[in-house]
Order: sequence, then structure tokens, then C-alpha cells
Amino acid sequence: MKLLQTTILFLLVLLACNIARGQDENLKNRPTLEFNVGLWMAPLMSGEPLPSWSVLDKQSSSPLGGELLFAYPVKENLAATMSLGILEGIRRDLLSPLEDQINFLSPFMLGLRYFVAGPKSVPAMREYLSLALGTDLGYQISVQPAYTYHKTVESEFTLAGRFGAGLKYAVSSHLEFTLEVKFHIMKDFATPVGGRRSFNGLTLSVGSGLMF
Repeated sequence: MKLLQTTILFLLVLLACNIARGQDENLKNRPTLEFNVGLWMAPLMSGEPLPSWSVLDKQSSSPLGGELLFAYPVKENLAATMSLGILEGIRRDLLSPLEDQINFLSPFMLGLRYFVAGPKSVPAMREYLSLALGTDLGYQISVQPAYTYHKTVESEFTLAGRFGAGLKYAVSSHLEFTLEVKFHIMKDFATPVGGRRSFNGLTLSVGSGLMF
């Protein structure tokens, strides 16, 4: 919780310091392919584990996720984005009956990034605000290996969106690192995925990008 508060405060200070300044010529908006790793904060902030299914369950879960994002400049301070992500699967091993189940969430988003204009106190850094809309795919795979092998696959789409703030730091003319805090919001699934109908909440992500 302290890490999240410190990160949000850091981003807000950077935005406030640069909101009225012009863009650095060395950091022009360029097409970028990014890979980000995110920490979904909802289970950590509530202090509650993801729900278990029965007393006999052996359940392992992770709030980690990954995302592949492509950003294309449409104006000097504006970029269109397209991203595909995944929240790491939740696995349960039941003792009776013998069954394995893997669940995961996969968001597909189209959005915009607005880069805050201004000469920078850190020349290689750019701050931005982001907004995206799209869909969440909830996916469940159930396998019963005992006696007769049986596999069941279920999937469901729902509307979703997110907004956030972040920064980019260029380490060379073609490589940059990113840090972003974003809030994910979605319409509830009709059928729970991993015991949850929604995966709303904050995500703290870090990543790297290849600039073209």
C-alpha cells in the first residue's frame, strides 16, 4: 500500500511540474512496441486472498500480468495505442473429485496517450495520461484426468476500460523504460472466472519499449 501511494504521489508531482512547459525536441513522439509486466493491486489492497472453492482445494494464484502494447503517434503530443494483456491464471487442484482448473483474464484495448508538454527537469523523461476502451476475455479450462480424461473450455467477453498516468525514460535512441499506474474497470461476467465476476482495480506496471 505504501509503495502504491508513493508511486502515485511521484507521478502527480512530475505531472504538476511539467504541465505548463513545451515538449523537448529530443523526445518526439515515435512508434513504439512495449512489453509491460503489471501487479494487480486489488487482492493486496483488500488483504483478502482470491476465493477458494472448497475446504479440500489446494489453490495457487498470482496478481501478476503481462501486456504487449503498440503506440503510434497521431500528433506531436498524442499517440493511439493497441494492447493485448493477460492476468496470470488461477489454478485449483481438487482432491475430490480429481480436477484441475486454470482461469485467466485477457484484456484487449484501443486507446490514447496524451504526453504532457514541457522542457524536462530530467531531459530523457516524458509524462503522459492514458485512456483506453475494449473488451475483457474471461477463459476457463477444466480438466478431469481421473478415470476418463475430460476437458471443458468456457469463455466470455465483456466491455472494459481503463485510465491512468505514467512516464517514459529513454535510455537510448531506440530503447525506453516505462512506469504506469492505471485503473481497470469492467462490466461483470455472467459466470464467475476464478471465483470473481469482475477484476476492477489498480495496476502498477513497469516495462520496456522499442522505438522505431
